[in-house]
Amino acid sequence: MIELTPSLLVAKGGHRHCYTHPDDPTKCVKVLISDEIKEHLLEQKYYQCLIKRNISWEMLPRYYGTVETNLGEGAIFDLICDFDGQVSKTFEYYLKAEDQASFQSYSFAKAYYGLRDYLHQEVVISRRINSCNIVFQRASEDEGIMVMIDNIGNTDFLPFSRWIKSLGRSKAQRRWGKFDESLKRVYPDSLLIRSIFK
Repeated sequence: MIELTPSLLVAKGGHRHCYTHPDDPTKCVKVLISDEIKEHLLEQKYYQCLIKRNISWEMLPRYYGTVETNLGEGAIFDLICDFDGQVSKTFEYYLKAEDQASFQSYSFAKAYYGLRDYLHQEVVISRRINSCNIVFQRASEDEGIMVMIDNIGNTDFLPFSRWIKSLGRSKAQRRWGKFDESLKRVYPDSLLIRSIFK
């Protein structure tokens, strides 16, 4: 069993809290804090499928299984960090920042479409795409990629889109299209959104 303390807390989500792994700072441990055990198990099952398919993990944190903690069972993933060692911030953080002009050197448009193309190519389906489930991982002072860190999986009763790549790609494309529209609607005056959809 590993001990998770408040000092290790990285982020709080609606259903899980994320902690830096106490024995490996390159990993994080996600612990369920709600009764959404079904989605939690479905996500783990979906990650096992991605592992069997031998996908590229360039824009998705690799899953390493589960571990017992003092707070209950935890799922272990890569901890996504910037080039300077800081934990990568969410896309939502950048969208809500008051001084967005200071981020104009970052290639958000390239990173945004890079993640979209990655999910399409690797046929990775997200239950819900939103800006707090994506981080911008800075590779340098002005370059970076976007990484999907949560809500991965398919909740369909018969997950044909997981078994048939063409259906999976269509589903991923529809989800991303809805994400496009939601960003335009929620952040109509955002400099970053304008740079992405110009």
